[in-house]
Amino acid sequence: MRGSLSGRLLGGLLLLLLLFFSLTVAALDALFHRLSEQALHDRLEGQLVALIAASDPDETGNVHPTAPLAEPRFETPGSGLYGLIQNDAGAIVWRTRSAVAAGGEAPHAATTEPTGVRRFEHVALNGAEWEIVHLTVAWELAANSHRRFTFTVAENLQAYRAQLRSFRAQLLGWFGVLTLLLLIAVSVLLRRTLQPLRRLEGEIGAIERGQRARLSAAYPRELTGVSKNLNALLDSERNRAERYRQTLGNLAHELKTPLAILRTQAGVDAGLVERMDQIVAHQLRRARISAGSTLGQAPLDLRAAAQELIAALGKVYAERALTIEVEGAAMFGGDRGDALELLGNLLDNACKWARSRVVLHLATAHNAALGKPETCVRMDDDGPGWGSADPQALFERGARADESRPGHGLGLSIVRDLVEAYDGSMSAGRNEWGGARIELRLPAPRGAEVP
Repeated sequence: MRGSLSGRLLGGLLLLLLLFFSLTVAALDALFHRLSEQALHDRLEGQLVALIAASDPDETGNVHPTAPLAEPRFETPGSGLYGLIQNDAGAIVWRTRSAVAAGGEAPHAATTEPTGVRRFEHVALNGAEWEIVHLTVAWELAANSHRRFTFTVAENLQAYRAQLRSFRAQLLGWFGVLTLLLLIAVSVLLRRTLQPLRRLEGEIGAIERGQRARLSAAYPRELTGVSKNLNALLDSERNRAERYRQTLGNLAHELKTPLAILRTQAGVDAGLVERMDQIVAHQLRRARISAGSTLGQAPLDLRAAAQELIAALGKVYAERALTIEVEGAAMFGGDRGDALELLGNLLDNACKWARSRVVLHLATAHNAALGKPETCVRMDDDGPGWGSADPQALFERGARADESRPGHGLGLSIVRDLVEAYDGSMSAGRNEWGGARIELRLPAPRGAEVP
């Protein structure tokens, strides 16, 4: 599973916050809705009691308010609050001025309303929502004379709904801001908490690029063991590689004397001794290559290394007046000795066969298949080329294109071994001059930039 730890933690925290705040918002919204509805009912019930208290019977046997009502909205058409009184036959005997806004279709009670029971109902009329309360009372008009009247108070819910929407918008806004602030605070905290891990990653990258030799020691307690173990591993790797090189050097030195003695012994096949010498040299080179690339090595400038080799080869082939050129530049992420041996064998082989010109081209290119940069080395000479031989076969140990030329046929096989040791590739062909071309592609050191 890819991704940063801080990203995963922030993503998980965001999901938890969204879940928690969603439940909280839903609970608060439900609570506010219930309390608002209860407040609405209490307000309507209060208006209903005030309407009943202000009412008295008249000479026609009906009742109506005889004193002005305290709520001014009853007298304002379109205010959204109205009241009315119905007799026992269901006819409206009185209504507030505000009821005119209902267009004569104001919600009213059924004729079967039970006496003394307050009933709330929610209706939709004329494209509006209304909350209504009804109460039927038995009014004593004279001795032993009662008549039922139903009092109704209704309120338009437009303002109530707007209040709910405003509350929900504010609730979501505040919780959204709170979520954002919490995420910012947690991200800052995570950044500070994970800073040692980022520093550890940076130091490991610096070691891979050869800019550091060891990890620093100033780490929190949880990472102290990791840094100590990594430093111990780095030291062990370097010591092992150094001991390996020293052992191989000692082995090569010890074998020289017995081989020299065999050459001087009568009856010993000199060619066989020479062959043994080649095999020993070749195997020692292969063993040294396998330990060549270690952590902590700084990238090597191949152009500068090639210039050193060209200066030496210029003296070796001085009588041929060869032109040896270097084009471009590239870095090598490995052992300096391996780089010198690789370039040295390529340059020596090209100078050996060139008529007048040798060109070494260096570059860093992007490998689309691997998705990372690679170091490209191309060697061209204006010699006779590969002749009838298969260029790939000449990479084998002891293979030579022309037996008349000096050498043991180990140069290109050593180059091949070095390239394989660094997980690279090697190919050969002809250049535009008709001479030999050898191309190498090696993994570029970490941090290498493609121009």
